[in-house]
Amino acid sequence: PTISVPFAACYAALCCRLPELQAHFPVVLQQVMWTQLAGSILALFVGQFVTTTNLDPLTAILFGQLSRRVLVHFRASHAMELFLPNMMIAMPVMTLCLGLCLYFVGHWKLAFMLRFFPYTVVGGFLAGSGLLILQESLSLAAGVEMWDLLKMTFLRLDGAGTELESGATLQGCWLQVGLAVVFSVLMERVRDLHTFATPLGLAFCVVTSLAVESLSDGSYPPRSWFLKFPDPVNWWEPFQLLGQGLAGDFRPYEALDLEFIVTFVTIMTVSWSINTLAVAKLVPLRPGIRRCEEQSEIRSLGLTNIL
Repeated sequence: PTISVPFAACYAALCCRLPELQAHFPVVLQQVMWTQLAGSILALFVGQFVTTTNLDPLTAILFGQLSRRVLVHFRASHAMELFLPNMMIAMPVMTLCLGLCLYFVGHWKLAFMLRFFPYTVVGGFLAGSGLLILQESLSLAAGVEMWDLLKMTFLRLDGAGTELESGATLQGCWLQVGLAVVFSVLMERVRDLHTFATPLGLAFCVVTSLAVESLSDGSYPPRSWFLKFPDPVNWWEPFQLLGQGLAGDFRPYEALDLEFIVTFVTIMTVSWSINTLAVAKLVPLRPGIRRCEEQSEIRSLGLTNIL
């Protein structure tokens, strides 16, 4: 829980990073937590590795980009009250498409073709994914798009109409970015020291943050927008919204973008296939399994996403 709860919060925040979507953050976080719980249970029975099912930050970023597209459609049709129920269905539909693709890639043993890709192609794909995650993560930490923050800081421009959150300052935004970078570097250094180094490092950062907050009367460190929600949403609300969409409020022509779905499935299939080929050398296998059957594991990933 020390690792998964903060990760789930950041995952949900990446999905809801637009100012218009931030009010939906508690519901999306609840949905993410249910997904993580279900995935962890499934991982006990499906797959070859001794590990839980991970939530991929790249998936959260792509879901966030989908929500921006869908938001435009529902804003144009003046049906914003239907936006969240439709997104609650659109994300599982895309996940189902990804699961089917992964399953058949593993079933037909197609992932072997990745071995014939030049290193420059695979390296470029991984580098592009890393840059996208870095940009979105720093923008999440700052509370504003990084390009807009750079323009507001160095060119004294208004960031194409972007306004900082109430009470936020340029110094506070940069301080949040700096803290995110320092935290990432720190966790990268400590995680290989001991089995409990990561949770202990997280606990140290939380205690330090609370101490600084107490000493500065709440002025520092600056809080990210998604930490301002004091109470969780009712646990049944994601299911209620899902039921509302299935009951007749779902608008597939506005909530689903075929081009984006194809892009999403392609990117995530390649990403998880590469990940599976690499992680087989790093993660211990279940008892009784001598070597990882990579194609079978990709098929298991697909089955997990479908379930």
